[in-house]
Amino acid sequence: MKKWVIETARLGLRRLQAEDIVQVRRMPWLNSDRVIQRSLEEYQTVGHAFLAVVLKATGEFAGVCGLLDQQIEDQREQEVGYHLIEAFHGQGLATEAARGVMDYAFDVLGLDRIVSFIEPHNLASARVAAKNGLVYEREAVFRDIPVRVFVADRAAVRAVVPAAVGAGKEFSPGGR
Repeated sequence: MKKWVIETARLGLRRLQAEDIVQVRRMPWLNSDRVIQRSLEEYQTVGHAFLAVVLKATGEFAGVCGLLDQQIEDQREQEVGYHLIEAFHGQGLATEAARGVMDYAFDVLGLDRIVSFIEPHNLASARVAAKNGLVYEREAVFRDIPVRVFVADRAAVRAVVPAAVGAGKEFSPGGR
């Protein structure tokens, strides 16, 4: 089995493991236990979830990014979600990781639409979404929190943002 599910110029994204809980806890705004548990379950049931974002040059755990199966306003959506440890903010890593996940979703999984749910005050995440070709669609409520829904259509994104390097092809339910 390959080390990386998704690989970009600077990053390797791999499946989360139970022992990653220590690193995920470095992002205190996340429910770290839920992130790990849900990811481990959804690798088996959905085939994708959050992945560990690792700097290839140093092996440092920088955060999580992945494709999340979500329910919003009675509609199923596939969301590209990303969270980095604060020491890794401002380096373009969230944009790069999210781009790799989007390429994987479009090119490997064959999805035509991806969303991101972003709280109105989170301007940095909105910039990441815009850099990756997601556009504002509407206001919504997700888990009792007001969010802005940004969307990416495969054809529209490919017209303005070329694919990143090395979206993996081996990630599937059960890791086969």
